[in-house]
Amino acid sequence: NQRPNCEEYMSKFEWRESQIRAANKILCQFQELDNVVLNGPTGSGKSGIGYAIHDLCLKENPTNKTLLLCHQKVLQDQYSDFLEGIPGVMVLKGKSNYNCALIPGKTVDAAPCQFTNKCRFKESCEYWKRRQKIPNIPLLITNYQMVLSLMETKGGWNRKTNILICDECFVSSQKVLTEDG
Repeated sequence: NQRPNCEEYMSKFEWRESQIRAANKILCQFQELDNVVLNGPTGSGKSGIGYAIHDLCLKENPTNKTLLLCHQKVLQDQYSDFLEGIPGVMVLKGKSNYNCALIPGKTVDAAPCQFTNKCRFKESCEYWKRRQKIPNIPLLITNYQMVLSLMETKGGWNRKTNILICDECFVSSQKVLTEDG
């Protein structure tokens, strides 16, 4: 049960030696520990390391699912740009980021379906299409507020996750406290 070496995967991109060492060290730590924390300064390449860990764990076990949480839309955009076009990766943002199929010029957060969860245009709504993919997508990138909101909604959070990556996790407790009141 030896974990794959990150260097082969990472050779597809331009990686710093420190990122390769960190990814390999984290993979080795998973042999002994259930939880591993990577803390690094801005610009150190944590996002790339996080994706590499997901990818290698998925190759080891294709049923693995990763949830990557961000606290800012700009971080979701960064991941989206970095991982654009890679199969099995989905970014789910808040309703205000998707156009309403029912009311032109409005976003989903202004749509009547947000209160009833019923809409005749649901099949053509990008937001709802993405919500339907939550259980099966290998890598879901979303924000803390989205997960907390979906957990409170009946049938809203139906995803089993093996790998949890919390980008800038120091804000996660603040997000939980803010949502809880």
